Amino acid sequence: MPVEMVADARPILFPSVITGSRWGTVWQSTFSAALKRRGKGTAPDGETMVPRLTNREAVALVRAWVDAAGVTRFPLWAQFAGQAYGWNPTRDNRLDASEARRDRLMSVAITHELWVALYKVAGDFDDEDPPTIPQRLVFDAGAFDDPVYQATVRAGLASDGAVIPQPQPSPVAAKRTRRPAPASSTSILAPVLVLGALWLVFGKRKPSRRYRRI
Repeated sequence: MPVEMVADARPILFPSVITGSRWGTVWQSTFSAALKRRGKGTAPDGETMVPRLTNREAVALVRAWVDAAGVTRFPLWAQFAGQAYGWNPTRDNRLDASEARRDRLMSVAITHELWVALYKVAGDFDDEDPPTIPQRLVFDAGAFDDPVYQATVRAGLASDGAVIPQPQPSPVAAKRTRRPAPASSTSILAPVLVLGALWLVFGKRKPSRRYRRI
C-alpha cells in the first residue's frame, strides 16, 4: 500500500496525516519530508547527516508518535519534548513556549537522537505479527503552543527526574546523506539522564531490521 500524506496549509513541514503499509514506511516518510524541507546537519559522530527540525516540528513529531505508540513504547518522549521547550531544571524549571523558541531549529545532536529513537519504535511495531497498532500518524500543528500539552510535558519530565541533555561539540564531515545509525543512540542522552539505566537498555537495543531508503 502506498504512503498517504494528507496535505494542508500548515506551519510545520508534516502533513496532517501520514499512513503506510508498515511503520518503517511511515518513519521514512517523516524523515524524507524533513530532509526535503529543512535540509540536513551533521550528527555527533561526524559523518551521519540527519534532517533538521524546528522546535515546533519536533514537538509535533513527538506528540504524533506518543499518540500512536503510547508512552511505554516511547519512554523518552518527555526528554525530547522538554529539549524542544528549552527546559532546564538547574535554571528555572520552566518551559520556554515563546515564538522565538518555537521557530528555532533544534540542535542537530538532539534531533539525531530523536530520529534514532523513533526508528526503534517503528522497528518494534513492525516486528509484531499481526500488527497491533494502525500505521498512522496524526500531526497537530499547534501542539507546541498548547498549554495543556505543555503541562503534560512538564509532568512527564518531573516523573522521569530527567536532566536536559547537553550535547558536546563534534567534528563536521561532509558525507553522503544516510539514516542515523542506531548504534550511536546512547552518545548524547545516556550520561545525563537520572534514569540512565532506562536509556542504556533502550538505546543499546538495535532494531531487527534496517529499513531501505525509499
